Amino acid sequence: MNESELNPNPPELDDISAYDDADEENTPSGQEVPFAVLEAFKKAYPEAVNAKFEEEINNGEPVYEVEFIDQGVDIEASYLADGTLIQIEQEIQLEELPETVIGAILEAYPDAILIEAEKIMAADGSVRSYEVEIEDDDVELEIHLDPNGTILDSELETETSEAE
Repeated sequence: MNESELNPNPPELDDISAYDDADEENTPSGQEVPFAVLEAFKKAYPEAVNAKFEEEINNGEPVYEVEFIDQGVDIEASYLADGTLIQIEQEIQLEELPETVIGAILEAYPDAILIEAEKIMAADGSVRSYEVEIEDDDVELEIHLDPNGTILDSELETETSEAE
């Protein structure tokens, strides 16, 4: 994955080169993040800090993921090269999880300790799913559930997946 860190106080969008972080290997320069993505991001999140851009290929098409903090909340927004927002992942408090989601986790993993949660939203803000990290018998798992509490999948948390 390629990352480029933005300044906490982003410069004007017409100075795209200011987004470059030349100290990291394999880091795309600011010019490699499409202007439309930078513009859409700045418009949607003018108060964002600590933004990091990553380019990934999804179904043969580049997708630009931006991890940042907005008003104290960790968020990841995904954009197409034309600046179209496609998905938002937002950290939430465990208390914000729907009862159906918590119930499904505790039914499948009765001894689970819930650690952290994110809600995954479509561009229109509707909730697509929840991602919940749990500890069960000293094993950390990441559980993906739909808004109704149906478990979609789970994966073992490893040091590699935590570092991403």
